[in-house]
Amino acid sequence: MEEALSLAGNLGTEPEMRYTADGKSVVTFSLAAHEQTARSGVCEIRTTWYRCVVAGEPELVDMAATLHKGARVEIEGVVRTRSWRRYGREESIAELHVTRLVPRFRPGAHERNAGAVAPTPRSPLEAAKAAGLFEAGRQEGTDN
Repeated sequence: MEEALSLAGNLGTEPEMRYTADGKSVVTFSLAAHEQTARSGVCEIRTTWYRCVVAGEPELVDMAATLHKGARVEIEGVVRTRSWRRYGREESIAELHVTRLVPRFRPGAHERNAGAVAPTPRSPLEAAKAAGLFEAGRQEGTDN
């Protein structure tokens, strides 16, 4: 039985294009999905890595091939296990075979270098400053 999965995360590697023996394109990349939890007032972030495989639909393969390391995406797919023998031992890997891929571009990302990741503000004050909602030297309720 195949397990369906929906994830949002960032590409951890540059997509790699390969070709099967019959000439079909296959793109592989790793995806880092982050889960944030709060315990005892402390924020914890757990990262899970997934090996993703994009094959079949040409438009999906082309889209995956144009992404860069650090790109934010939402994906859906099915988990499949692939096995092989190596040095006389059975080895296997679980892969997410992608059936839907949606890039999530950050505002202003087109103005920066490809693959660059925008810094995340660390506090509400920094976020307000970054959004242009706070002027230095001026406090709410005054006419400075």
